[in-house]
Amino acid sequence: MTQPKSAHASDAEAGVSLLATVARVDFGSCVVLLDDGRMREARVRPRLMGRNRSLGNAVVVGDRVGCAGEPEPVIVEVLPRRNTFSRRAAGDRPVEQVVAANLDQVVLVASITHPEFRPGFADRVLAQAEHAGLPARLVINKCDLDDGGHALGILDDYARAGDPG
Repeated sequence: MTQPKSAHASDAEAGVSLLATVARVDFGSCVVLLDDGRMREARVRPRLMGRNRSLGNAVVVGDRVGCAGEPEPVIVEVLPRRNTFSRRAAGDRPVEQVVAANLDQVVLVASITHPEFRPGFADRVLAQAEHAGLPARLVINKCDLDDGGHALGILDDYARAGDPG
């Protein structure tokens, strides 16, 4: 499991005054859900970022973070992750790209048509969830457009393989 860098040894040293969960990640900033229920845009302390000054795996959706400052918090610490859901990053180098952290389960929502259901993609997502030790389920939408009743057959096949719908 990939653990992010921590800016400081302890909350007190880092000046952490707020705890939050990362809800969205953009280039260099995040939207966080503070423990009191408020949503805030937050910058990320540069020393948490990688060499290219990008967030990369440093801060991902689901991370628990320590923030300093109000009304515009700055993420100064990423708390240890319970788990991660990742994939191989694009390109030739075999580099892990963490997509999300601290998940309770993975729910893959896929359409039966428009676009067509892609079993290879579903297999990869569900296999990665299994590899990460995360419970997973498959949800098929647009079933009203499924004239041939294929969705039930697909869900039955995945249920027999151990992935409930």
